[in-house]
Amino acid sequence: MYEQPEICSAAGACRRWPLTLVLLACLLSALTACKKSEDAGAPSADFLAVMNVGKSQYEKGDATAAAKTFEQAVSTLPTSIDARLNLANALLAAGQPEAVLTHTAQVLSMDPRSAAAHYLAGCAQLRQGNFAEAVKSLQQAKDIDRTVNEVSFQLGVAYEGMRNYDDAIAQWRETIEFGPEHPAVYYRLSQAMIRKGDTDEAQTLLEKHREVTAGRNIPSDPSFFEQCVHTQMRVPFSLEQPAVPGITVQFADVTAAWLPAGTKHSGPVALVDLHRTGEPGLFVIEDGKQFRLLTFTNGHFEPIGNPVPADPNGGYSKVLVGDLDNDRYEDAIVLGAGRSHVLKLGADGRISDRTLLTGLAQLKAVDGELADLDFTSKLSLVAALPEGQGIRFYRSLGNATFREDTAALGLPTNAFAATQVAVADWNKDDLPDVLAVADGAVRYFANQRGGTFAATNAPAQFSGAGRLVIGDLNNDLRPDAAVLSGETVEVAYGGLTNRSTVKLGPGGVSRLTLLDFDNDGWLD
Repeated sequence: MYEQPEICSAAGACRRWPLTLVLLACLLSALTACKKSEDAGAPSADFLAVMNVGKSQYEKGDATAAAKTFEQAVSTLPTSIDARLNLANALLAAGQPEAVLTHTAQVLSMDPRSAAAHYLAGCAQLRQGNFAEAVKSLQQAKDIDRTVNEVSFQLGVAYEGMRNYDDAIAQWRETIEFGPEHPAVYYRLSQAMIRKGDTDEAQTLLEKHREVTAGRNIPSDPSFFEQCVHTQMRVPFSLEQPAVPGITVQFADVTAAWLPAGTKHSGPVALVDLHRTGEPGLFVIEDGKQFRLLTFTNGHFEPIGNPVPADPNGGYSKVLVGDLDNDRYEDAIVLGAGRSHVLKLGADGRISDRTLLTGLAQLKAVDGELADLDFTSKLSLVAALPEGQGIRFYRSLGNATFREDTAALGLPTNAFAATQVAVADWNKDDLPDVLAVADGAVRYFANQRGGTFAATNAPAQFSGAGRLVIGDLNNDLRPDAAVLSGETVEVAYGGLTNRSTVKLGPGGVSRLTLLDFDNDGWLD
């Protein structure tokens, strides 16, 4: 799914094409400065060299020296998850569990679904004798990645420490199932069976332990039994970045040539690939009274197909484009504070108004997003309602039909003055989250595994937001936010402390779009 970029301002604006194109050009030019952030979070050659030295020290068994080296790496790049995990591993091997927990907490603040951080925290808590907390951390690690057998073993040790022998036995039996040559699990399980009174099985397990460990030198150091994929050293991937200077672009006003009838057309506007060939088409309002498709032919846009009536009092503010019925052709939802429409778009430019058949006939909205929030391969709708009514989720039932299902998804049903909704994986857990702008602040609803959402404290980067857009602006594979507040756009980089500020000046900019307009590899 993708949503076409908006080329419009607030409802009622965008009444002339030249004004729209000039405003867009000015905004794109201003935001080009954001791509040249001095701290893009990319690892430097010196940082990579330090990481490799620490890795070598750790793998040679000098955990104390490795910890000092990784401390230097963390000091150089505090937002590097790899550096902090390496440091936590070295500190664990050096017998400093309290320091391990400091750095795993930092990692989890940046990546809550780091299985390695949860695992290392659990191992550190085991060493402290804090078995209840160890169970929580290790279970989190196992929930995120169930393929690491050592996590089950350590989880069994934590349960044993709590004298919960039934759960310890269950974890150790699972360890044996997937790792029958494990050097310690048979002995641990035999001791648990003795406590359960099953001496016959305990004896069998002890014999198996002797068989598995025969001829092997098994250290008594707990680090030996903690080793797994989560304790492997990491050297960060260095993403090749586009050239910083970018490509010089000049804007020319081609409105008269490309849109000879442009004075008849108004927004909101959407780009539409009618023929699925990559050639642009436009969805517009014509003469303020009908929806119309324009196709690019012979060097200019001209009408195609049939128009359908629009409501003069619709208060239209946004057009969402996507395949609503999985027939490989695009459809459109026109959102308006007075009325909304669901339109079927044909390859020949024909438009069919299907609103009455979709379950959205009563929908009034000032903003919205199409997204597959519940992983059903269908595009559902999240909408911001007018007059302070809050947000709503309309679940797609297929065939371009919808059902309001806000409460079931865990989103709020109470009234609040939402002016924008955005869908983005803000916390990098591979799940789409929902953000709503309201009263200069952002309400953040994190997607929970299982298909529901939970209200979460909004990041400080979103304070003062009148409008926001989210994307990777510095090519470090983390989401960033551009926040529009009055005549200023402030860019906050995910995981970093620096920001970029762009002064727009007067001009009534009310929406933001991310677009690599000069094809240089950076989002503008």
